Amino acid sequence: METCSKKSRVREEFEKALAKAESTEFKATKEMLDLYSDVVCGCTLVAEENTKQMGGPTWQNAELCRTMLKYAKVLEQYTEVGNITDTLYKVSERMADALYYHPRLKAEVLRLTIRILHDIEAETGHDLSSTDHFMSELSALERNIHFADNGMFDNIDQQGTLKVDPVEWTEAFENVIDEAERKALDKLADVPRGMGFCHAYWAELGDALYELGVSWKSPAQMNPRCLFD
Repeated sequence: METCSKKSRVREEFEKALAKAESTEFKATKEMLDLYSDVVCGCTLVAEENTKQMGGPTWQNAELCRTMLKYAKVLEQYTEVGNITDTLYKVSERMADALYYHPRLKAEVLRLTIRILHDIEAETGHDLSSTDHFMSELSALERNIHFADNGMFDNIDQQGTLKVDPVEWTEAFENVIDEAERKALDKLADVPRGMGFCHAYWAELGDALYELGVSWKSPAQMNPRCLFD
């Protein structure tokens, strides 16, 4: 995997496609729909690339997701053309997996996934079991968001095997986490991404969040009996 400082070919191709899409007036031509498909695919590939690097720039993924949703909204109007339905389903499913610390944004992606699956069901006349899975996942997200928005932190469901600070479900946290991650990773630019890096990262992230008005407990603090390396 290439380092963060060296731009990958995937990122270069995505940036070219995005620049062209941003500077070209939209017309419902095959060429333009293909370009928009390249943009949504590029957003997802770059986001996945970010997650594969230890200490990679995952703080970029929320903005990549917003860009994907912007162009997907246009493509949704042309799902009868070519492989657009299949493309939108794949990118939405994979982008959801590349999003961290953004429950509200992830909920938007899941809604896109569900809309696409409903389109597929309407076209084929068959109910898809995966639709129920994504609807259940969305419902769980929305419940926790509701509890966070109303200060009902004790009601928030811990969705994994490790406990996380319920503040991660708040809008205040979601609004500043990208900037906090960027600041933390900038501070750690020269620190080797090896054993123990997570502790240095969480310490810097906690400091950055505190400066931005959010008090946050790291996974190590939330799970004192677990060993992290």
